[in-house]
Amino acid sequence: MRVDSAAFAQANLSDSKSPRSVVKIEFSAASLYLTSHAGISGIPSTEIAGCLQEPSISSQKLNPDQGRSEICSASFVVTDLDRPFTVSIRMLWAAGEGLRDKLCRFYLGYEGMAWADFMLIGTQRISAVAPSRGSYSVDCMDIQRAARKDIFDLAQTTLAQSVAVGDTTINVSSTVGFTRVLHGPSYSDSPSSTVGYIRIKDEKIRYT
Repeated sequence: MRVDSAAFAQANLSDSKSPRSVVKIEFSAASLYLTSHAGISGIPSTEIAGCLQEPSISSQKLNPDQGRSEICSASFVVTDLDRPFTVSIRMLWAAGEGLRDKLCRFYLGYEGMAWADFMLIGTQRISAVAPSRGSYSVDCMDIQRAARKDIFDLAQTTLAQSVAVGDTTINVSSTVGFTRVLHGPSYSDSPSSTVGYIRIKDEKIRYT
């Protein structure tokens, strides 16, 4: 159960609020702090001030296509006009540390609040980073994903040759683990048939 600091609780109840967000990315040598605004006093390590945009944490969801559930996920955007973030991650990369799977902690505070009074609202791991012109979009996954059990046992294989338009056979390296399912008469797709499904990128294909 989260216990808010007195300063946070008072600011959170105010009729006029000016929130401040911080994402802390943890590396083995030091942590990198990304802040939504400059002037947050007491940030304990390397800070890139005013670069954090659109921090967001979603609630639990079920993803049957990918055979997994997510307790929650998060994302944020890093603006990098003068390239301080690029320089930092390149130095870390040279030292053998990439961004993927790094622990991220999301904090919330308010204008005028010291860092010590910010509240931790979520802990995630970085799952994907997409650079763009002057910014990075970062997606995260909940740390409990590492301990979760698959809700489906998805079989995977690789194509043995290219698939062309009109092909009725798809050649794969192995079919181990691929099974078909009997559809009853009430199914809208292939009723009263035994079929399976595969997915290649975004295309879903029924097979017999």
